[in-house]
Amino acid sequence: MLCFNENVIRAAWQHRYSQLSQAVNEQLQEFKKRRGMTNELLLIKRNNNIPQKGDILLVEPREGIYFYGCVLDTGVDFDWKGAIVIALFTTKLGEITLGDFFPSEDNLLAPPQIIMPFAWKQGYCYTIGNVDPSGINIDYGFVDIVKVSAPILDARGQTIDHIPRHLRELGCGGVGAVAASLTRELIINPWLLDFDIKSPTPYPPLQEQTAYIHSFPVTEC
Repeated sequence: MLCFNENVIRAAWQHRYSQLSQAVNEQLQEFKKRRGMTNELLLIKRNNNIPQKGDILLVEPREGIYFYGCVLDTGVDFDWKGAIVIALFTTKLGEITLGDFFPSEDNLLAPPQIIMPFAWKQGYCYTIGNVDPSGINIDYGFVDIVKVSAPILDARGQTIDHIPRHLRELGCGGVGAVAASLTRELIINPWLLDFDIKSPTPYPPLQEQTAYIHSFPVTEC
């Protein structure tokens, strides 16, 4: 089993915060104090869709600005029966349409996360199409930061024989976790909302955070 000897996810965020301006850090702290989701995502349309692998979804952080997401895995029953894995991307659009979008590491906004699928019934995630999941190549995993040894696992809690490119703390959230992940990036880089600015690919902050995490030693545990 591959493990980190410390909470590398927290260390990576602390490193990132240290490079931000005081004004941005204050905005992040103010957002953190709110805890539960307030108005970070707008309701698109309530539906009873059951998320499937390869589903392309939209979330709407501002009126008329939609960001793409994708369901990477379903039936994740490790401690959270019925959970799914989703990823958000830097690609945005001004209308509800699939277009020619395809999920890849080049436009990934943040490491994939485990959530319960209630966001569809609540109307904050809206499926607009499906792509062949076998063509999606995003290398991701999770770090169990609760354990001292901080093992690297997949979404089902199984060990991984390599260090995935993208890592997030192991845990399951809801729509609030999706909103928090996106909102943090929009506070740090508000230009993500600007249609006149095309995000560099791959997304530089994610590349830097990934490189920082991978700079920590990994041991067999």
